[in-house]
Amino acid sequence: KGKDLEAYWNFILPYTKSEKEFDVRFAIISILDYYLTETYIDEVISILDNINNARITSVFSSKIF
Repeated sequence: KGKDLEAYWNFILPYTKSEKEFDVRFAIISILDYYLTETYIDEVISILDNINNARITSVFSSKIF
């Protein structure tokens, strides 16, 4: 289980830097589901704190807002 978590962590990380809305959502949900542990919490906080919402593009129109 530990080795799988590490491999999955490395798989998820690039998605946190994506400009695509659902890539970032996938990463955030995965991180919150699996990595709110003592081992990862400092990295989780840092990653979530550094997600740049301004560069993320949505596939949905924002004409309503």
